[in-house]
Amino acid sequence: VWRLHVDVTVLDHGGNLVDACILSAVAALRHFRKPEVNLQESGGPNIMHSDEREPTPLPLHHTPLTVTFVLYSDPSGISTTVSALIDPSHREELVMDGTATFSFNKYGEMCSLDFPGGCELKSRQLITCASLGKRKCMELCDLLENALVEADNKSIQERLNRLKLVSGGGDRNIPLPP
Repeated sequence: VWRLHVDVTVLDHGGNLVDACILSAVAALRHFRKPEVNLQESGGPNIMHSDEREPTPLPLHHTPLTVTFVLYSDPSGISTTVSALIDPSHREELVMDGTATFSFNKYGEMCSLDFPGGCELKSRQLITCASLGKRKCMELCDLLENALVEADNKSIQERLNRLKLVSGGGDRNIPLPP
């Protein structure tokens, strides 16, 4: 049994902290590779080095990402108009009246909606925000997928270079792992 903890330490931020933390946590979990384990006859586990057997990724398929909108109501109170701004900065968050955070996966399926209130939002405005949030989350998912493929390719190349050094260098053709 493996137990993973994801701790996010924020040193400084320019706003939209929830989205940044979720993106970094999802990226870390998707990039993580679990080492293979063999049980020895003595009864103890033997964690295999990555040079012996390729570590496996976590079985995460529908990883959601979030997009946050800050909401601003009419300060005069004359109208019920609410303006929504996506990806707010810290200064924009200081003067907001409310927030709405949408979570979508790469297939455009809504995973969650956090709308704690703060100002009244009409249903058509909520649907408009959801539509824009869906597009932005799908774009972020594509960027994350591309970055993970790049990281995996780099990791494979580094592993092959290590194996070449261990095996005596040379010009041996070492096949790529599956």
